[in-house]
Amino acid sequence: MNCPNCNKQILENQRKCPFCGTSTVPPLLDRAPVYTKAPVYQPPEPSVPAEIDRTEINTEGQEVVGYVPEVHIPQEELAPESNPPAVKLRTDYKFVKVFFLSIITLGIYGLVIYHRTVKDVNTVCTPHDNKKTMGFIPALLLTLPSFGIVMLVWQHRIANRIGAELARRNSAVKLSAKDFWCWNILGALIVIGPFIYASKYFKAINAMNQSYNNIG
Repeated sequence: MNCPNCNKQILENQRKCPFCGTSTVPPLLDRAPVYTKAPVYQPPEPSVPAEIDRTEINTEGQEVVGYVPEVHIPQEELAPESNPPAVKLRTDYKFVKVFFLSIITLGIYGLVIYHRTVKDVNTVCTPHDNKKTMGFIPALLLTLPSFGIVMLVWQHRIANRIGAELARRNSAVKLSAKDFWCWNILGALIVIGPFIYASKYFKAINAMNQSYNNIG
């Protein structure tokens, strides 16, 4: 290898000429390589929202910090809207009174009372179930020609209708056709069954009428 300046022979690994001091390394290779560090991705810092001012003023004019407004959750089933009727229905039906006065009046008082209870049932239930129960006296007149079938069907239906209305009004008093068949029919075998059913019937009528008088 020769020096590019003095043209004297020098060793291959010498970077400078020992004779004239000229560098034997090209300018670009004489520098140490410079490595630039690639930028590293830095995820942006999550922005912190400004603190929400939950300070409210209560009814006494004092500041309440951390106030959370009340949330009203609608209920799935609401109580019937209160709309008391102008004309109140009777709520004092009693089996003992009906029983003894029916004996004194040869059954007339009992017919009148049962006829009135049917009118009460239609007054209370018809706006909700769109049904109308036949009067007690017409049902009684059809009992003999039908060999008693009309009265059985009539008693079965009115018991179920009263029971459904009591359930709709969330009443604790219960009545159903099961009560009629168990007490008034099968209970006749023990004599007192029909009396127990009649007492339950008037109790159910009183509870239904009382609810109707209160909320309509």
